[in-house]
Amino acid sequence: MLMTRRDNIGGLLHDRAFDCYREKIPRTIRDTISFIDQLGIRCLWVDALCIIQDDAESKHDQIRAMAGIYANSYVTVIAGNGWDADHGLRGFQGVTKERNLSSFSKSDINEISQPFSSIWYTRGWTFQEMVFSPRKIVFQYQLALWECSENAWHESSLSTNYSMLNASRLQPSINP
Repeated sequence: MLMTRRDNIGGLLHDRAFDCYREKIPRTIRDTISFIDQLGIRCLWVDALCIIQDDAESKHDQIRAMAGIYANSYVTVIAGNGWDADHGLRGFQGVTKERNLSSFSKSDINEISQPFSSIWYTRGWTFQEMVFSPRKIVFQYQLALWECSENAWHESSLSTNYSMLNASRLQPSINP
């Protein structure tokens, strides 16, 4: 997996540097690059690429700044499913691999839309993503979720006028 280190940072700073490293960039990051490009977003923060991984002092400083990085982000794209960085995002037509969807009822939505139902919730930095990001797009196993400070929606809410705020808004919490 491509990550920024002291020995490759010079090469990564050149225009179009990722073209030569394409196969070393995990699928989730490649999918996210394509996704934010379609949204018209010009910048992407990827910890493994934006933090020099073998520079302890720089890494420490950046990790301490992560709450501010999330808080000042336009949107945080969360890959809520998959076991590793090569799983990719799923279900964004024309950008990512398809999802295998099964039908579910509104009563199922509370369970499948909760972040603690995914592998994402077990990772250490995700609490900061959940709490500090002003807007989140979460790609879960069965649906995509959008959350901002005013409301939260999932894919089926667009067609059924169903708002997660009225049912069970994603709440930042620590799973015991």
